[in-house]
Amino acid sequence: MKKAFLILVIWLGTISFALASQVILKSGQKLEGKIIEQTGQYIKFDSGVGLTVTYYNDEIDSIDGRKVEVQSVKQEAAVVKTKKSNFSTAPVQVSAAAIAQPRAEAAAQAIEQVTATVQKDEPVVSQTPPQQQVPVSNSFKVSSQSRRQHSLGFLPVLGIGMMSFILFFILLLYFLFCFPLYKIAIKLNEGPAWLAWIPLVQFYLICKMAKRPYWVLFSYVLVYIPFINIIFLIISFGVTLYLWIGVTQACGKPAWLGILTIVPIVNIIFIWYLALSD
Repeated sequence: MKKAFLILVIWLGTISFALASQVILKSGQKLEGKIIEQTGQYIKFDSGVGLTVTYYNDEIDSIDGRKVEVQSVKQEAAVVKTKKSNFSTAPVQVSAAAIAQPRAEAAAQAIEQVTATVQKDEPVVSQTPPQQQVPVSNSFKVSSQSRRQHSLGFLPVLGIGMMSFILFFILLLYFLFCFPLYKIAIKLNEGPAWLAWIPLVQFYLICKMAKRPYWVLFSYVLVYIPFINIIFLIISFGVTLYLWIGVTQACGKPAWLGILTIVPIVNIIFIWYLALSD
C-alpha cells in the first residue's frame, strides 16, 4: 500500500513537472512556471508565486526549447499639433517595443525580488518610487520675498511710532507735574519759580515752599548709591510726603490733605487743586 502511494505521488509530480513550461529570456534568465496566455506578440507567465507577468516575444529566446519568432512591430507615429499661429512640431515616432521594454524589465525585476524574498522566507516589502518635489515658481518666490521685505520694513515704522507715543506720554506727565508746581511757587511768592521745570532741582523749590530744612534732600541723593538705595528709597518716600504736607499747610489747606500726594493720579489732581485754588 505504501509503495502504491509513493508511486502515485511520483507520477503526479512527474505530470506537474511535465506540465510546467520553461521560458528562456534573451538575457539568459531561465523561468519555470505556467503560461496563462500566449499570442503572436506576448505571453502571460505565472512563475508559481501568484504573480502574472507579461513578456513580449522580442525579449524571449525560447519556450520549452522552441525558438520564438519575433513578428514585425509597426511603428506608431504621434503628431502633436498646436493651435498657435505659425508654430508646428515634427511628428514623433515611438515604437511599441520601446514602450514595452521598460515595462518588461520592471516586471522581471519584480519577479526576481519576489523569488528572492520567498527563498529567504522574508516578508515582501513593496518599494515605491520617491515622490518628486514640485518646483516652486519664481513668481511665488518673488511674491514671498516681497511680502517678507514689506513686513520687515514695517517694523521700524512701528518702533518709531511706539517710541513717539512713549515720549509724548512722558512729556505730558512732566508738564502735568511741573506747571502746577510753578504756579504754586508764584502763589506762595517763593522763587525762583522757574526751578519747577528742572528735574531734581525742583525738590529744592518744594522744600523751600514747605519751610523744611534742606538736609532732608540728601535722602534723594543717597537713593543712587548701591546696596543702601533700597533703604533710602523708603526714606525718600516718607520725605516726599513730609514736604507736601508742608506745602499743603503753606497753601492754607488742612495738613492731612497732603497724604493724597502718595496716591497715583489723585496726586496730580491734588497738585492742580493747590495751584488753582484761592
